Order: sequence, then structure tokens, then C-alpha cells
Amino acid sequence: MADPLLLLSPTILLIAVSLVLLRIFPYVLQLIAWLAQSVRGLVLPLGLARLARNPVRPNQVILLIGVAFGMMLFMTTYNTSLITNQEEIAHYQAGADFRIFPGNRSLEEVQNLPGVNQASQVFRVKISTNTGSLLHVLAIDPQTLPRVSSYPKGMVGISMETIARVLRPAGTASQPGEDAGSAQNPSVWRIDTPEPIPAIYSHAALPTGKGLGDVLQIQFRGNPVNLVVRGVIADFPTLTNQFILVNIEQLSSYLNLEPIAFHSYTEYWLDTDAGQHDALLATLSRQSTILADAEKELIKIQNNAFTEGTRRAFILNAYTLAILSIAAFILLNYFTTQQRLYEFGVLRAHGMTIAQMNTLLVSEGILVILLGIGVGAGIGVGLIYSMRTFLNTALLNAFPGAGVYSVLVDWSRLAGITGMLLLAYLLAIIIFMLMIIRHGIHRAIKIGEE
Repeated sequence: MADPLLLLSPTILLIAVSLVLLRIFPYVLQLIAWLAQSVRGLVLPLGLARLARNPVRPNQVILLIGVAFGMMLFMTTYNTSLITNQEEIAHYQAGADFRIFPGNRSLEEVQNLPGVNQASQVFRVKISTNTGSLLHVLAIDPQTLPRVSSYPKGMVGISMETIARVLRPAGTASQPGEDAGSAQNPSVWRIDTPEPIPAIYSHAALPTGKGLGDVLQIQFRGNPVNLVVRGVIADFPTLTNQFILVNIEQLSSYLNLEPIAFHSYTEYWLDTDAGQHDALLATLSRQSTILADAEKELIKIQNNAFTEGTRRAFILNAYTLAILSIAAFILLNYFTTQQRLYEFGVLRAHGMTIAQMNTLLVSEGILVILLGIGVGAGIGVGLIYSMRTFLNTALLNAFPGAGVYSVLVDWSRLAGITGMLLLAYLLAIIIFMLMIIRHGIHRAIKIGEE
């Protein structure tokens, strides 16, 4: 079971950062006011001086905006990252969009099916090691596999293309013949290629004391196949623990993979058009066996109650903070406006125009909003990267593969949310400007006389 307290960590960190910033911002406002003293004109220095002289409420507004924007940034980024990573994990667990046992279908026939973008042949077999454990040998086509299969971004430090490049032959491989007199099974076994073929081992499969460049031998149906270690990795799609990757073409220099005896070891990994998934699923099911379907794997991951509950909790938290932030912004500015009626009356009596007063209000409001968004951006980015490890601990314990391996930002959605927040704040500023103008200078002076 995942520890639900880990899911409270973003909110706890948000509160802690806000308390620290509440102490820092008065000095930030004082610094900005001091820098603005050299600015020509009256409005901007006057507004900044007022904010620095009485920073309590501006601080509160800045932190409200910052907390709301930071949580919105965290929510949108984490939500986008989680959904994208789930899709990539589902694809990784399945191996490709579809993984099938072809039956009597040839690779060319499957490749030409409507909706299939690329098909790659894979040869999979299990052999026994000296210790009695099973070792998975996967022979792949380095030319086509990177087009159908991939690692989730951020999961490992290598790519499928890197693996393919290691296994890809340096030159054109010769077509060996068969020596029926020397082979135990002339229709299958070939002995005319003495050179060991490159292989990538998993950490668990590599014998103790062996490393890159060593030549090792595996037994296939009682016959030796020589391999040279060209890489060591931890993970590969559809494989766990002990496995070896080789080039299917080079394995064919030892084994003739065409006979019917090997058909049960053959798989096709397919990259397909997402829009034709259902139709292609029906077509493939008629003559082939579906070994894995990435969309079904994705449904399993997304249907996990803990993962989905976490995502919805963050969304609810973010929108709640945004609404509270806007409401608090309106209330704080309303009471501030009531207190400043006399101040604006005096300024008007000393010659400040309506345009200058509006400029003063807008500049103060925009400064507070920009500072709040800047703070929120910092808080959001900090939450995203600092919380990823803790949240992954909870999510991966609840459902393997549900974590976030790479951070992805949906800029269009983030821009829309930012625009909505800015619009709400600017509308509040305009309302307060109209409130002050509506009171009039005579009302402000009267209040002052009383």
C-alpha cells in the first residue's frame, strides 16, 4: 500500500515556502522602490513607495497569487507528465502498439495490412543456463525495431536506436551456406560462421567476472552459439531479469530460422495508426494471436484507483486554490480601496489627474500580479522536481509503471490557465478603479473634514 501522507507533501512544501517568502517580500518591495527612485515621473515611484511603506497586504496578495499559480503549474505539468508517461509505459510493457504471434501470416502480409505503419520480426526463445535458471534470448531486427518500440522518456539513459546501433552489423553480412554433413540437424544448424555475434546482456544474465569484449557461449538445442558482449543493460521491453539481445540476421548465421519448427518462437511487433486500432484488432485476431495490446495496457494503468485519485486530488486542489486566490484578491483590494479614498482625494486635490490615478492603480496591481506569478512559477517548478521522487514512491508502490519518469509541460494549457487568472485579477483592478472614480473628490474631502 502507498503512504497517503506522501501525497500531502506538495501542500506542506507550499505552505512552508509561503511562510518563508512572507518574511522576505518586504525587503524585495523596498529594493524595487529604491531602484524606482531614479525613474522619471510621479506615478511609478509613488506607487512603489506606498507598497514598500505598507507591505503587509501586498505581501498577502502576492503570496495568494503565487500559491495559486504555483499549484496550477504543478497540477498541469504533473497531470500532463503522468498521462504521457502512462502512455509510454503501456507501450513499453506491450513492446509495441501490437505484439502478435503471426500464425501463417508472413511479415510482408502483416506489413501491408491497413493501419500498420511498420512491422518488425522478433525471435524469442528460452534456454537453460548452467545454474538451471531460464535465460531469455531475444533476436531483433535493428533496422526496424526502433520504429516500433521505445523506452519511456527518462526511464533509462539509452535509446532503442542505441541498442540497434550496437547490434547492427558493421558491414554487409554474407549469406552462409549449410554443411549437412557436420550438423546434428542439417535443416536447422549452420556451422560455417566461426565469428561470435555481438550481444547485449542484462546485468542479471552476465556471468560473474565477465564484461565488455568477452566471448561467451550459450547452448541452443545442445549446439553452441558464440556471443561477444557488446553492452550491458538493465531493462528492455517485455523482458525482465536474465536476457540476451542479438541481431536476428546474425543469429541466422548459426541457425536457419525458416523451418516450421521455429514458427512458435516468432513474433511481429507492430507500429500502427491509433485511429484504426479497433479495426486492426479485429483483423489481426482472425488469423493471429494477440500477445499484447498497448491500449489495453494503458487502460489497466489508468484504471488504478490510487493513480487516478491522486491526479484528481491535485486538480481539485489547484482549482480550489485559484478560486480562493481570486476571492481573496478581490476582498483585500476592496478593503484597501475603502481605506485609500481619502488618500486619493488628497492626491486629486493636489492636481493628480484621473488618468494618473488610474495609471497608479494599474501599475500597483500589475506589479503585484507579476510578482505573484513569478513567485508561483518558482514554487511550481520547485514542487515539480522536488516532489517527483516522493510521489513516484507512492505511485509505484500502488501500481508498477504508474510513476513519472520525465517532466512534460503542456504550454498551451498552462497559457490558458495563466490567461484566466490574469483576466480575473485585471477585472478586479478595473472594478476598484471604477469604485474610486465613482466616489469623487468631493466625497473624499468630506470624509477628511469629518
